[in-house]
Amino acid sequence: MPSASAELIVFTRLEGTDVILEFCDNGPGAVEPERVFDPFYTTRPVGQGTGLGLSACYGIVQEHHGRIVCRNRPEGGASFRIELPAISAAGDRASTADGRAKAAAVAKSLTAN
Repeated sequence: MPSASAELIVFTRLEGTDVILEFCDNGPGAVEPERVFDPFYTTRPVGQGTGLGLSACYGIVQEHHGRIVCRNRPEGGASFRIELPAISAAGDRASTADGRAKAAAVAKSLTAN
């Protein structure tokens, strides 16, 4: 169970033609941040997770021509940065709604672990 001082900070911004979503926490960080997107990679004991959540997130982001990276923060904790191409104001509303739903699914997967 998380401590009372656990924090999750979410940043969003536009950088050039990309939308940036960044999720930062103040936990212990990732044991092997370069491996967290590998299918079936987990640091949990056997029987307490399949290690597919972040791999699925990686696939969703890739399908949208984006990039997702994990790193440990110098001040402690981990950071997940998602870069996705921005949709122009003239973009198709159906595509925009679909993109929002998929972005919400990615965010939910990241915060569920």
